[in-house]
Amino acid sequence: MLQQRAGEAAALLTNLVTQSQASTRSLAAVVLATNGDQKIFQDAAGRDPALADGGAAALVEVDGGRYRIVAAQGNGLTPGQELSGEAGAAVPVVMNDGAAVS
Repeated sequence: MLQQRAGEAAALLTNLVTQSQASTRSLAAVVLATNGDQKIFQDAAGRDPALADGGAAALVEVDGGRYRIVAAQGNGLTPGQELSGEAGAAVPVVMNDGAAVS
């Protein structure tokens, strides 16, 4: 029975990750297609069902070597906020197609 529950939990987690990846790709496509239009990003993120259950997404720009949120959807993210810590460290990796940068 424990193996069955573990299998169910794994399937649920896989499904959530897949949905999150699809949502991220969709928002990235919106940003690319609109040349980073903040209002359109905000509207698209606001309609994203993956963000309705506590998720969050932000449109970030480089500002003097720092990363600032210019549009956001979800708790904990505020336009004008500077990213720091793990979030700030993740941005250059994402901008470099997942390759670590130094």
